Amino acid sequence: MFDIAGFQDSATYGRVKFDGNQVDNLVGLVKADIQSGANSANTVWGARTNIAAFERGIYGQSDGAAFTGWHFASLQFFTNGYDLYLRGNSVDDTTFGVVRSQSSTRATDVNKANVHIEDVSGLVFNSLFISGKDITRNGIEISDKSSVVINHLFLEDDFDSGITLDDTNYKLVIHNLTVGTSSFTTTSLAIIDATARRGYLEVWVNDEVTSSPLITAIVDLTATNANQVRTTIVKMPFGLAAVAPFQYSGDTASSLDVALAYTADGIVRYYFDGTNTFFSVQDKIITPAALASGNVTLDIEDAEVMRVTGDAGTTTIQNLTDGAEKRKVTLINIGSDAVNIRDNVGGTAKDRVISPTGANISLAQHQSAEILYDPTQIRWRVISTTGT
Repeated sequence: MFDIAGFQDSATYGRVKFDGNQVDNLVGLVKADIQSGANSANTVWGARTNIAAFERGIYGQSDGAAFTGWHFASLQFFTNGYDLYLRGNSVDDTTFGVVRSQSSTRATDVNKANVHIEDVSGLVFNSLFISGKDITRNGIEISDKSSVVINHLFLEDDFDSGITLDDTNYKLVIHNLTVGTSSFTTTSLAIIDATARRGYLEVWVNDEVTSSPLITAIVDLTATNANQVRTTIVKMPFGLAAVAPFQYSGDTASSLDVALAYTADGIVRYYFDGTNTFFSVQDKIITPAALASGNVTLDIEDAEVMRVTGDAGTTTIQNLTDGAEKRKVTLINIGSDAVNIRDNVGGTAKDRVISPTGANISLAQHQSAEILYDPTQIRWRVISTTGT
């Protein structure tokens, strides 16, 4: 389509522009065009390249329009249906230096995305800037066994979803996710929408994400299949009250998803229980006030470790609150008086504790008990203890 061989190593030419003039189904650049503009190191154009008003700005797929192992130095897109449409393993191991992508607002381009990635491995973006403009479009679509690393991602304006993770076995790592201060202002949503059955996501979030009150969470995990297994890690420098790391949606009875958030409030683990409740357990140690004498109910709050103190050896814990599937807590007696754990008697039935011996357990000073909630038995279970 274009004679661009002359732009090889074209830093001296400044800026190169390709304009599709909004012709339907027109593709900007494919393999042959890109090869003619590359140097011996497979680096495509040293100058910034502008690509505007095409159905697909750059189109790569496994049927021959491919450029495995290539490096694009600097690209800028305006009002294309798709700016980058990358599909198939013949686009593997491609690196993009700086990419600026501005969504189309044409009626014919709704329900599309700035960047579409499908069945591509080893894809790297050093810096990716995406401007949304339209709540009917997605920023990035990733699906079907794709493996992508984005070193810096900047999302601006509005989207249907900032990022969608669909189909199976995605791997996405974002080292720095930033959101523009006037972005995500039209509708409430999570930045990343994960509906795929299997996958791995790890994202570092910048403080600017807290600027929009309509961002409900960093990641929405949608459960539509009981066998969904996804590992999701969010690292954010602010607390849970600012923006939630995760939210849950879907209609499946259970899910094997496990999600982990590193926050200013500590490490938080999130799980789905058997009734579609999405809850969190904060990885922190709590030291409550000294427990009263007699039979007591211990509110374990959001702790994984509780350091307890009894009253003259007469304190007996007969109930633990907040039981749910996969919930686990360790009790440590830090006082000089013994603290007892009552075996499956008294108080609220679902909060009772089952001892492995069928008898009460006594924790002397510095002794501990690890207790796991059993959703089938609807009881807490002592699974290990140094007590007697």
